[in-house]
Amino acid sequence: MFYETQANWVLPPTIRVFAWSHISPDFSARFNCKHKHYKYFLTSHGLDLFLMKSASNYLIGEHDFRNLC
Repeated sequence: MFYETQANWVLPPTIRVFAWSHISPDFSARFNCKHKHYKYFLTSHGLDLFLMKSASNYLIGEHDFRNLC
C-alpha cells in the first residue's frame, strides 16, 4: 500500500493509483503485455450522455489499438 499512497500524493486528485505489481526489468508494456484494462469514471455535468452511450457501442469487443502507441 505504500507505493499507492506515495504515487497518489504527487498525482492530481483526478488521477489515482489503486494497485501495482512488480515486473521484470526487461518487460515492455507495449510489446509484452497480453491484456490491458482501463476504467474511466466521468461526471455527467455538461456531457451528452445519450450521444456518449451510442458512441460507446463502437468500443465493445476486441480491437487492435497497437497503432495508437
